[in-house]
Amino acid sequence: MPPKEKRKAARIKQNIIVSIKPLRGVFDVEAIEGIMLDLSRTGMAVLVRKQIPMNTMIVANFKLIDMRDDIPSHIVPVKVTGEVRYDIALKSGEYQLGISFTTLDEKITQVIGRFLEAKGA
Repeated sequence: MPPKEKRKAARIKQNIIVSIKPLRGVFDVEAIEGIMLDLSRTGMAVLVRKQIPMNTMIVANFKLIDMRDDIPSHIVPVKVTGEVRYDIALKSGEYQLGISFTTLDEKITQVIGRFLEAKGA
């Protein structure tokens, strides 16, 4: 189970492909592909097949549908930087990562906010 924490923002369950690249360390691949399990304005949970240790700074890329007046407008590529806050080994051999966003530009913050609001968060 993820460590207990007081959420700063509501999370919604998702199933979105995410590409994660650690900013430091020795990794045998350029980027690690995973599945976003949930998303909030401040972070996300991701399921991956390769361990990324806690406190590792990462860059994540994924796509969201930009919502305008609750109507899907277009697909927006999202690039965020973040820090791995937890790294849980699962029985399946996969890892669940908790990632806290550290840098979001204003446009991406708005896209994520509209997306979450349209999903009821």
